[in-house]
Amino acid sequence: GFFISSGTLVANTTLTTFNDTPGTDDNYYYRITALDNVGNEGSASPENNSQVNTNAPSILNVNVQYPFGQTSTKTNNIIKVTAQITDPEGVQTVRINLTNINGSTDVPMVDDGTSGDIVSGDGIYTVQTIVTVLTTGTVQSEINATDNNNNLRTISLPITLDNTAPSLGSITVRYPNGQGSQAKEGDTVLLYASLGSDVMNAWMDCGNLSGNNNVTMTNNGDRKSTRL
Repeated sequence: GFFISSGTLVANTTLTTFNDTPGTDDNYYYRITALDNVGNEGSASPENNSQVNTNAPSILNVNVQYPFGQTSTKTNNIIKVTAQITDPEGVQTVRINLTNINGSTDVPMVDDGTSGDIVSGDGIYTVQTIVTVLTTGTVQSEINATDNNNNLRTISLPITLDNTAPSLGSITVRYPNGQGSQAKEGDTVLLYASLGSDVMNAWMDCGNLSGNNNVTMTNNGDRKSTRL
C-alpha cells in the first residue's frame, strides 16, 4: 500500500474523470482523495490498479506455400500462407491484405483446423487463397495481428508471381549422317531446342513423325533435346 503525498501525487483535477499516460509498461496503482472548497481532505479511496501493456503480438515463421514443385505462383493457382502468432495477453485477430493477389483487402487467418489450417489452437494461423492477378514479379502482402489489448503488429511478406510463358529460342534438327536435311522411316532424328533458364520441363508434339504426341525433352545444359 501507499499514501498520497507530494512524491506519489499524479495530478490535481476539478473534474470527475482523469486520463493518466504512463511512460512504460507496468502495473500502476491509484488512490483518490477529495478536497472541499476550504481545503478539508477526505479519506483516501482503496487502492485500484491498472496494467499497461503496449507490446504487440509476435509474428514468426511466416511461410508462403506455392503449388507442389513451384517456386512462384500464377493466376488460378491456390497458395497457402502460414504464420506463428503469439502474445501473452492472447491473440484477438489475425488478418491479411491480399490486394496484390486477388483484390481482397482484409481476409481472416484462422487457427481452428479449417480452411487449410492443420492443427487447431497451435498458434499457427493459416489462409488459403486463389490467385487472380495476371502480373509477373514480386508483390507484397501485409499480415496484421492484434492482441486482447488491441495492440497491433504489421509485417510485410513477399509473394512471387509468374504469369509469363517460358522463352523459346532456336530449334535445330540433326539428320543422319550423309542424308542432308532428309529422313526416312526408321531413321533417328535428333531435335534440339534452345530454351530459357526459367524452363522446368519441355515436351514436343511429334505426332506427325513418330505417332507420339508428347515426347519429353531431356535437359542438356542450355538446351533440351529428344530423339525420334
